[in-house]
Amino acid sequence: MNRKVKWFLIALFWLALWQVAAMTAGNSLLLPSPVETVRGLVTLLADNKFYMDVAATIGRCAAAMLLALVAGLILALASYRYRLVRDLLSLPVSFFKAVPVMAIAIYVILLLSAGNVPVLVCWVMCFPIVYTNLLTGLDSLDPDLKEMADMYKIEGNRRARYLYLPSLFPYFRSAASIIAGMSWKAVVTAEVLSVPQFSLGYELMNSKYYLNTDLLFAYVAVIILISILFEKLITGLLKRFEPHAYEGSHLRAAAGEGQNTIKTEVKAPRVELSDISKSFGDKTVLDKFCLTLESGKTTALMGASGCGKTTVGRLILGREKPDSGEIAFSEDSNMAVLFQEDRLLPWLNVYDNVALVAQGRNKMILDMLRAAGLGNEKWDLPSQLSGGMCRRLAIVRAFAYAEASGCGLIVADEAFRGLDEDTRSSVIDDLWKPCTAGRTVLFITHSEEEASRLADTTVSI
Repeated sequence: MNRKVKWFLIALFWLALWQVAAMTAGNSLLLPSPVETVRGLVTLLADNKFYMDVAATIGRCAAAMLLALVAGLILALASYRYRLVRDLLSLPVSFFKAVPVMAIAIYVILLLSAGNVPVLVCWVMCFPIVYTNLLTGLDSLDPDLKEMADMYKIEGNRRARYLYLPSLFPYFRSAASIIAGMSWKAVVTAEVLSVPQFSLGYELMNSKYYLNTDLLFAYVAVIILISILFEKLITGLLKRFEPHAYEGSHLRAAAGEGQNTIKTEVKAPRVELSDISKSFGDKTVLDKFCLTLESGKTTALMGASGCGKTTVGRLILGREKPDSGEIAFSEDSNMAVLFQEDRLLPWLNVYDNVALVAQGRNKMILDMLRAAGLGNEKWDLPSQLSGGMCRRLAIVRAFAYAEASGCGLIVADEAFRGLDEDTRSSVIDDLWKPCTAGRTVLFITHSEEEASRLADTTVSI
């Protein structure tokens, strides 16, 4: 059965039941029929004041929601960053969650004008939902993506715009959807108590006092209908911000695609690890480990899974600190990393995932994407790519960052994971060899064939 037909039949059933109940009651003061309610609605629609009441109530709902969303976002960010703020807000947030709407409204009437009471009451009810949702979202931020942003130096406004805000969006959407429906209940309830001059709540109460039951039911129908439309409007607006494939770039520099690649001076350091020990809890991963990465050379680090290969890379990158021992660099140099995981931003297309770390190098980005066989997919989202394509994109991003930032040291962890032989050979010839030439590279792998093919030196743990 068609969905629309199904809902029409359901509505028809309840209208028929309502009509039967009204006929049984036999008194329109107790229960007006659907027809009498429609007449009451027609009466409202002919009254200019009705539209002013609707506008006033909608305005109060919108104002309260906006204030709750803004305050919730600001205070959630503050609580995420500062433990003291989180602790101080825990009590009032818990109080606001537990206190009844009626209790808040009765007290606030003593403090504010009638028109502002519903706004504050609604804000008090909505703020805890927004705050807790967004704080949960912040606490749930993917640590792998945060580390990726650290390593690729995605900072400031770019970090907020392209990492934090998109990550928070599902929690923001959930909070907005919840309070869109709740706001109407809170505002109308407060209007009934505070009796502002223009409001649906006040007119609802007047209909009850003067026993205009048909108008009472008409106001209830209007409130329900506007509440549903209001919620659908909010939901529709939020859908426009959901991740979707898009053509073009949010990040492309004004110079355009034809911009020439700017060469950045590369300083390839010599890296020496001396007597490095590292444990995680009771598990010792490295014990008096020594390794030397020669300047401008590729060193393959091999070993069984779980033996500490990735830990060595993280120590060199500064993401972990050794329990003992020393790591010495012959000179300062920017570092690039190809993580074992792809760590792509799912809301940015292929091009922008690279442009985020190599902004302004448009020609270089396009050349690298074509070299990786991703030229035709540059406007796709990562979710539209195969696993092998995502890996190639991660490789392009790492090398684009290395080129754009003049990185003299690259740590590549299982660089060709998931690639078939033909694709791997193409990526090695077109990307790996030209981008690693003259750089110090730690190549973490379990493949002897890859180590012998690409590395100047092979070390086993």
